[in-house]
Amino acid sequence: LRAGSSVDLRMRMYDAETMALLVMPEMAFTFFDLDAGHNGASQESVSLNGFSSYHLTSDTEIMVTASSDGSYTFTASTYGNSADNPKDPMFLTEQQKNRAVSLLFHNISAMTCTLKAGPGRNPRFFIFVGRPSLLCAVTVQAGFKPPLPDLHFQPPREVPVVPDEGQIFVKWTVHKGQDVKK
Repeated sequence: LRAGSSVDLRMRMYDAETMALLVMPEMAFTFFDLDAGHNGASQESVSLNGFSSYHLTSDTEIMVTASSDGSYTFTASTYGNSADNPKDPMFLTEQQKNRAVSLLFHNISAMTCTLKAGPGRNPRFFIFVGRPSLLCAVTVQAGFKPPLPDLHFQPPREVPVVPDEGQIFVKWTVHKGQDVKK
């Protein structure tokens, strides 16, 4: 997400065969790696409502703000970069758990949220999964390798591009059929 911008997402659950809208009796989402750039630049936040409860660690690095409309905003409070991102939602370091929020929903057919990256120079990448990772993930040491190998994505999927220190990410264009190498 470009620094200084936001996006509203609406996720709906459908039956894979009939495409009928489903009402999920129970559903969970976990948002990971809520952090910011140097000096609080490009501070990440997630805003949403409609959940029955949310879960943070006792040493959370996330600030929580309740709004009068019933929504909550979960905002990063510390610096982070791609090197500290989780690789597997079921195996998290203490730091990764401290930068995550798990939300539980009951009887929902859609979940709407706003992802926001505050003012800054570099884009931010949001990671989320449909499970209550803070309630069931194993705590591991930094450098832990999950039991399954990392997925290596092939175009046309999008992958993050991390600029070197002092560089500014402006634009990266890849055309169909182009080979992209680091």
